Amino acid sequence: MLKPTFSIIIPVYNAQNTISRSIESVLLQEMQDFELILVNDGSSDNSLQVCKKYAKDNQKIRVIDKKNGGVSSARNEGINNANGEYVVFLDSDDTISPKLLKLFYKVIEEQHTDLVFCNFAIVTNTQSIPNMVDVKEVSSKKDISSQFEKLYNANLLNCCWGKCYKRKLINYQFDSKLQLGEDFLFVLNYLENAETVYYINQELYNYYVLSENTLSYAGGIKRLKNLYAVYGESINVLKKIFTVDSFQYAVERKFCINVLDSIERIAKSGNVEKAEKMRVFDQAIDSLKHLEYIEKALENIDGKFKAEYKLLEQGKYNIYIILCKGIGLAHSFKVKIANR
Repeated sequence: MLKPTFSIIIPVYNAQNTISRSIESVLLQEMQDFELILVNDGSSDNSLQVCKKYAKDNQKIRVIDKKNGGVSSARNEGINNANGEYVVFLDSDDTISPKLLKLFYKVIEEQHTDLVFCNFAIVTNTQSIPNMVDVKEVSSKKDISSQFEKLYNANLLNCCWGKCYKRKLINYQFDSKLQLGEDFLFVLNYLENAETVYYINQELYNYYVLSENTLSYAGGIKRLKNLYAVYGESINVLKKIFTVDSFQYAVERKFCINVLDSIERIAKSGNVEKAEKMRVFDQAIDSLKHLEYIEKALENIDGKFKAEYKLLEQGKYNIYIILCKGIGLAHSFKVKIANR
């Protein structure tokens, strides 16, 4: 039996209400040289039954049923069982354009590229919103380096989906210990091995938000530790691929926003002891104040976060907690504090 050109991997967890639209979008591909691997990650709803029904009716579809281990372990299982020359990831509540595989293959044939990636649309309950990206042609890693901030801020490098990977170049697995940022690390580690890249400036992937299966990450200390781990590892990998000047500010700015958002959630939490909150605040502010571009980052983020940083930097933890747990920081008050 001939091996397929593409292996499309969908991790599935409690997605009974959305998985059909994802599968249907794959079956409607204009290029049919693919296998579809559905990895059921211990779903407690009817997701497995839905997947098996599709597999029964279509020999291109395989179902893998495993114990729950998280989205990373499900994707890794898909990679380990893939037969295609190229791997494409799709989330169980998203869809792809009928042209996606055909256009990916066209670029592969014409450009002989190791990584192809495309733009995406954000789909809500009421509309499809284009992901506005001011990016020029990307046909090399040098082009990524020169436009890193734009690509990163547009989430074109941060997610594993919307991309086509050469399977033989994948030598890094998704980190199942991480709850966020595992996509970014996977893409970066693959980029380190890739010689050539190409960007298709078309919205070929549809990213759904506000659906039942959209992941949400609860705030807390675990999330904060996750952020520290991803930031440290991503910086180390990025230094191997690009010049520091091309990426450090963009990564530090987003890290700053994510840390401040996380500690705000911790401040509001009634499940964390006050002494533990103080320790977390100390660690967070210490990690931020040593960033090379912290001042530039603070000038280019929401005024709310800038004000919160100033309170934390001044050690006004009690005031910070009271304000976070109260009705909310009045914007004018925050601006006043931030400008002291």
